[in-house]
Amino acid sequence: MVKTGLDVLCDRDFDGLHGKRLGLVTNQTGVAAGLRSNVEVLWRETALGLVALFAPEHGLQGIKQAGVPIADERDRRTGLPIHSIYGVTVEQLAERFRELDAVLFDLQDVGARYFTYIATLRLVLHAAWTAGVEVIVLDRPNPLGGLVAQGLPPFEEHFRSLVSCAPVPIRHGLTAAEFAGWLVHDEAMDVDLRVVPTDGWSREMCFDDTGLPWVPPSPNMPTPDTARVYPATCMLEGTNLSEGRGTTKPFEWIGAPWLDGQKLADRLNETGLRGIVFRFTAFVPTFSKHAGERCEGVQLHVTDRDEYRGVRTGLTIVSTLLKDAPEFRFLDGGQFDRLLGTSSVREALLDGESPGDLEKEWEPRIKAFRTDSRRYRLYE
Repeated sequence: MVKTGLDVLCDRDFDGLHGKRLGLVTNQTGVAAGLRSNVEVLWRETALGLVALFAPEHGLQGIKQAGVPIADERDRRTGLPIHSIYGVTVEQLAERFRELDAVLFDLQDVGARYFTYIATLRLVLHAAWTAGVEVIVLDRPNPLGGLVAQGLPPFEEHFRSLVSCAPVPIRHGLTAAEFAGWLVHDEAMDVDLRVVPTDGWSREMCFDDTGLPWVPPSPNMPTPDTARVYPATCMLEGTNLSEGRGTTKPFEWIGAPWLDGQKLADRLNETGLRGIVFRFTAFVPTFSKHAGERCEGVQLHVTDRDEYRGVRTGLTIVSTLLKDAPEFRFLDGGQFDRLLGTSSVREALLDGESPGDLEKEWEPRIKAFRTDSRRYRLYE
C-alpha cells in the first residue's frame, strides 16, 4: 500500500509544524488513511495551529461545476474560514498568506496540464514567495504514472492560464511535489519550499496499482478511467463536440447531435492508434453542450495503458472530424488554443498536418523537458 505525503506527515508527528499558524490548500481529495479528511486530522491535532482553509476550483467539497465562481464561507465542522482561491490574483492570495507561518498543499492532481490543480500550486508558490511564508507540498501519486510525458507544443506566453499554466507536457509525468520543484527552478522563485514525499510509489505505478481509494477530484472526474482518457478528450472542450459533461461518462463519451457515431468509431479504429478501441455510443447530456439532445459518438476504451498515447489520440479525433464532419468546428473564444497553450496546433490541423507529424516536431522539446525535470524527480 502506498502512503500519501499526508500519511507520512502524520507518521512523523507533523514534523516541526507544532505551534505554527497553518493554512491548508485542499479539497475532498485530501484524505488520510481510512478516508479521514485532512481537515479533521489536522484540526484534531490540538498542538497544530490550523487557522484557514483554501479551496481550489470546484470548492472544498468538489461539488461546483467547472468555471463556477466560489464564495468564501466557513467550514461547518471546524468553523475555520474557507477562502476560495479560484480566480484570485497572486497579490490577493499573498495578503491572506501574510497571516500565516506556513501553507500546506494537499490536492490530488490527475497528471494532465489542463487540470487546474497544478496551476493552483503555481499560484500558491508565487503568493507564498510574495508573502514570505513556507510552502509544504504533501505529495500524492500521479494517477497516470511517472514514466511517460506526451504532447509539448510550443508554449505561447499570452495563452498562459489555469488550463495551461507552464511549459510542461500536457501529460507531464510528474507528481505535484516534483512539479513544484521544477517550477521553482524554471521561474527562479526564491520561495521556501518543502515537500513530504509519498512512501511506496514508483514511476511505473498508475493509480490502480497504489491500493489507495479514488476520491473524484472534480464532478467530472469520477474514476481513474476518466483521468486516463482526459489528456485526449479535454481538448474537445474547445470545439462544438460534447466531451461528455452532463453524462455518467464525462470525457469517456464524446459526440454531437449531427455526428454519425458508427462512422466515427470505424474511422478512428482504422487510424492505427495503439492501446485504444473506439466503440459507438449514444447519449443525452443533462447539461453543458447539446443538453437534452440525443448525441451520437464514441466511447474511448483504453486496452493497453502502456501503448496508449492520450495527446496523440485527442489530436487524431480532431483531425478525423475536420476531414469527415463538416459541422465540426472550433469554438469562438480561443478555448482550444488556451488548452494547448498555442494557436499553432489548431492552425496546423486546419492546414491538414497530421498528428504524427506534429508529435515529431514536438519531440525535441519533450526530450529536453525529460532531461531538465529529471533532477526534480523524487521517485524512480
